[in-house]
Amino acid sequence: AQWSSSIYHAQPAGPGLPSADPSAAAMISCVLFTIPSFCAARCAGPFCHFVCDDFTAPARCARSARLRLWITERGTTVRGGYTGSMSYSAPETAGNRHPRTAHPDASRGERVQIFALPTRTMYGPLRFSWLSYLGLAEQQHAAQLPTPAAAVSYLSTQALMRAMAAARLDVPSSAASEIEVDRSCTLCTSGKKHGKPRIAGVNFNMSQVNPLVVGAFSRNPSAVLGVDVETMDARLFSGFARLALSDEERAFYERVAQERPASTLRLLSLALWTAKEAVLKATGHGLSVVPSLVRVQFSEQLLDALEATLGAETSEDPAHGPEDSGTEASENTGSNEELLKNLTGETLRASAVFRTPGDDTEDNPERTFALQWVPVALPGAKSPEHAQKMLIALAVENPAHSEPTQGEPAQVEVELLPVATPLELKRLLTD
Repeated sequence: AQWSSSIYHAQPAGPGLPSADPSAAAMISCVLFTIPSFCAARCAGPFCHFVCDDFTAPARCARSARLRLWITERGTTVRGGYTGSMSYSAPETAGNRHPRTAHPDASRGERVQIFALPTRTMYGPLRFSWLSYLGLAEQQHAAQLPTPAAAVSYLSTQALMRAMAAARLDVPSSAASEIEVDRSCTLCTSGKKHGKPRIAGVNFNMSQVNPLVVGAFSRNPSAVLGVDVETMDARLFSGFARLALSDEERAFYERVAQERPASTLRLLSLALWTAKEAVLKATGHGLSVVPSLVRVQFSEQLLDALEATLGAETSEDPAHGPEDSGTEASENTGSNEELLKNLTGETLRASAVFRTPGDDTEDNPERTFALQWVPVALPGAKSPEHAQKMLIALAVENPAHSEPTQGEPAQVEVELLPVATPLELKRLLTD
């Protein structure tokens, strides 16, 4: 770390690496330049695959022309290394599909796992195990972002996404950067790479806010899912009710504004916004359409449950706000409860409908979604008793084997899984 920090200080400060935060720059420098010495010393036999894949080595270590690697593949040992350009993707045919992507039992509700990674992990010693999944393109993009916090959030999101895909596709971390991510837009003909990220054979969706990255995953390849996360202190844009809410939602919103305190109205706004974002991320529209096209079926009972769980105010210490939560990593790698706390055992469910802009015809039917919120608290790195509260919203489109009846939302089994290392993520995904 000292060496990489000295490299940073020897370079002229640029817009992507502000000189005010050398710790973040040192982290990025480690990604770009360093190779752990113990890995280099052991890259002489089959043990290298285990070390490089599960612990610390950056991806470039496995492709170094100066190292003669032995990489195990499908039970055999192949001499050499990853020296060429490769692209990993899942087989397209049903017969060759990976056994873990089989459709789940229809007798059970749709099961979705939400993996959560605190971004402060990227400031601690465990960062190497995550950053080894990234390639040069992600590193260069992170270096061009305006703030260190934005760079760390981006790297955390990409690392979690590629680690999830690598675990499902049986790709080692040293080649995870070669997994093809399709970002083409399916809703326009511009050809720009601004669409919903897709990886063949992996059904996922990502969301991030400064202290936390979440990745929703389903073993059902046909499930349409979206996820969003926001901090409780998030400030929504001016004119939120007028621009983002449908007529029914606005009427409910105005009634709450008259009868409840301002903190409850803020909680309602956050719940509605995260739900709408999750639905629009699931469909791939994002904010290319007005959020009022998503109509959330909210109720007084659901608002009461959210208020009882999250309370009127967050318990966050002002001295440890979101901008400071990642500047010093916690050395604690214990239980998942110490990484991220689920604030309620109660299921917070609703439903939503969405119709794309156009005529109300059979060619443009309404799409229904099951919604579920998961309130969480991220303990402070220095003071665990001061936790930052956040709200995660998951949207899953109308599972075919769990149709909603009498206005009730479809049953979706959601499992929140905080992870500290890619090895733990791999174990959870392959169970």
